[in-house]
Amino acid sequence: MQEESWGRLIHASREGLKELPGVDPAAIKWDPEEAVDIPEKAVDFDLEKFACTAYGLRDREERAVKKVRIDIGWSFIRKKKAEAAVPAGEGDEDEEDAPEEEEEEEEPPDMDLNCSFYDAKGEEIQVINFDSREGEGASLSGDDTVQDPDKVTAHESDRIGFPVDESIFVDFRLIPKKTKNIVVGVTNYSGGGFARVKKLYCRIVDITQEKDPAQWRDVFVFHTDVKECTDPSKSGLIIFKLFKESKASKYWEWKKTADGGDVLGGLLSAEKPLKESLELLIEEQQVISGQDLDKEDEEEEEEEPEDDEDEEGVIKDDPDAVNWNWRVRAMNMFVSGENWEEAAEDVATAATFEGERDEKGWRCDPCSKAVYNNGDIYYGGYINDRRSGKGVYVFANKGAYAGCFKNGLRSGYGMMWYPDGSIYEGQWHKDKMWGIGQYDYADGSTYCGKWKEGKKHGSGVYWDKHGACLTGTWEKGILQGEGIYDTEAFQLVADFKKGIPVGDVIYTLQAHRTKNWRQPACKFILAEHGPTLTHGGSYSIPPGADADLPEGEDEPVDDDAPRMPKHPDYNGLKYVPHISNPEPVPDIPFPGDKIRPSPLKEKKYSDVRLNEPLPPPTFSAPPPPPPADEDDE
Repeated sequence: MQEESWGRLIHASREGLKELPGVDPAAIKWDPEEAVDIPEKAVDFDLEKFACTAYGLRDREERAVKKVRIDIGWSFIRKKKAEAAVPAGEGDEDEEDAPEEEEEEEEPPDMDLNCSFYDAKGEEIQVINFDSREGEGASLSGDDTVQDPDKVTAHESDRIGFPVDESIFVDFRLIPKKTKNIVVGVTNYSGGGFARVKKLYCRIVDITQEKDPAQWRDVFVFHTDVKECTDPSKSGLIIFKLFKESKASKYWEWKKTADGGDVLGGLLSAEKPLKESLELLIEEQQVISGQDLDKEDEEEEEEEPEDDEDEEGVIKDDPDAVNWNWRVRAMNMFVSGENWEEAAEDVATAATFEGERDEKGWRCDPCSKAVYNNGDIYYGGYINDRRSGKGVYVFANKGAYAGCFKNGLRSGYGMMWYPDGSIYEGQWHKDKMWGIGQYDYADGSTYCGKWKEGKKHGSGVYWDKHGACLTGTWEKGILQGEGIYDTEAFQLVADFKKGIPVGDVIYTLQAHRTKNWRQPACKFILAEHGPTLTHGGSYSIPPGADADLPEGEDEPVDDDAPRMPKHPDYNGLKYVPHISNPEPVPDIPFPGDKIRPSPLKEKKYSDVRLNEPLPPPTFSAPPPPPPADEDDE
C-alpha cells in the first residue's frame, strides 16, 4: 500500500476507477479482484456516474440511482482474558488432576452503525442507528437481529466476502426534501476506541430494482485498517458521506478540471464584470442553503398534500431530482464522545465541508467549499482548520466578498459587494476595511482614501453623486480639520469640526463653472476664463449645539453592513459674510489633479488585483501591523 494511501477500494467497473483524481490508470488491471490504493485526492466521485460504469452504461439517464443499501462489517483482533494471579502454594495439590480449561476471549467491542441526515446549513434532520431504526426514507437492519428477515448477509457481486453486520437502506425519493448531506459512521461506546478493530468494511449497493436482486450492483466497496488508532477517546469513525450537489454548480463545474488552481479565477469570469459572476454565485447560494425550499414549503402549506405513492404502490420520482447529483466522499475521520450526539458538531462539520483534511483531521485544502449554519457559503483555501489564502465568501444576505483571508478573517487585498449595491475594493485587516481602499456607495457617491477598523480614517477624497468632491482628513468616519469642498460652481475651504464647517471660511466663485453653456450664448455675460471671485465669511454653531454632534460613525449592528455617508445636521448653523467686496483671483481648474475613479461595478476579474499570485500564509510569525499611518494611532 502506498504511504499516502489510507484505504483500499474494490469496484466492479475498472473504467470508473481510472477517472478518480490521483489514481494511476496504468495501475488499474483487468482483474476485477485486484484492489486499488486510494490516494487522499481520490475520495470524491459522482454516485450515478460510477453506477452507470458498473452496469456498463455510458448515459447516466439509463441508470438513475434511486435507492441504495449501505452495508458495514468489521473484524476484530482476538484478545484473551487476563488470568488472575494465584498465590504461591495454593492449588498445587490438585493442579495435575484438574481438567484443562479453555482459554476465554474478551468480549468484542459493541460496534454500531450510524447515519445522520443534514440540510445544507448543517442542521440535523434525522438520525438512523440502533436507538432509532426507522426514519423518513431510511431504515436500519442487523445488529444481532439474527431472525431479522431483512438482515443482509451477502450477494453475488460481493468481491471480498466480508460478513455484513449492519445495513441501512436509503431511498432518495422518500428522504426529507431538505436533505443535502448523509454522513455514515461506526461507533464503539463499549470502551477502548478502535484498538481491537482490525478492519472495517463498507459497501454501497444500488438496489433501485429492489425486487430483482440480479440487478443489484456494487457502486462502492471499501475496506481500511484502523488498528493503528490506539487513542481510546476516539469512539467514532466517519467512513464516508453522501451529498447532493446542484448540476448547475459553478464550483463543481470548475472542480472537475481544477488541480489546486486559483479558485477565484475558476469561479469568476475573466470576460464578464465581477458583479455578474458574483450574482450567479449568490443565486446558487440561495439554492444550496435551501432558501428556495423554504419558499416552496410556504406555497405547499396552502395546497393539499400528495401521496408519495400512486395507486399501484409505485414511489413517485421527485421532479427536482434531475437538477441534482448525489456524490460520495470517503472520509476516514475519527471523532470523540460518549455517544453520537456528543460528536454532533464534528459530524455536522464533516457534512457541510467539501475538501481535504490533514493528518490531524483539520480542514486543509486550497480549493474547498464550506456551508455554514447561517446559510453563508465559502469557496477557497483552508489551512489549519481556518480560511486562508484566496477565496469567495457568499453571505446569506446576498452580499459577497472575493479576496484574501488569513487566520479565518478577511486580511490583505479584497473586494466586498454589499446587499444594497455598495462595493468596496482595497485592503483589509482582521475582517475590517483597514488601509487604502475605494468605497462606491449605493447612491452613486465614492470615497477613496484611508480606512481604519472599518471606518474612514486618514486622508481621503469623497465624491458625491453630483460630481462634487470633498478632500480632507477623517477621524473615525467623521471629517475633522481642514477640508476643501469643490464643485463645478464654487470651492469652499474651511475647518471642519465633527463634519461641520466652523470658523472662518473662503468661498471662491467661478463663473465659467456655473453652467455648461456654449460660448456664443453667453459671451456678453461671462469671459472665457472668468471672472473668478473670492470672498470670506464665517460659520458659527450656537452654544451647546455641538454637544449633540457625533464623535464618530456609530458601530453598525452588523459588521458587514454598508456604511452610507452621514450628512451632518446643519440646523442652527449661521453664516456671516465678511464686510468687504469680493476680490478677483486666478481661475482654479476643476477638478484639478483629482480624478474620480472608475465605478467598481464595471470592473472585470482581469482589471483588479484578485488575479495576482498570493504567497503561502504563515502562522508561526506574528501578524503584521495594520497598514495605517503611525500618526493615526
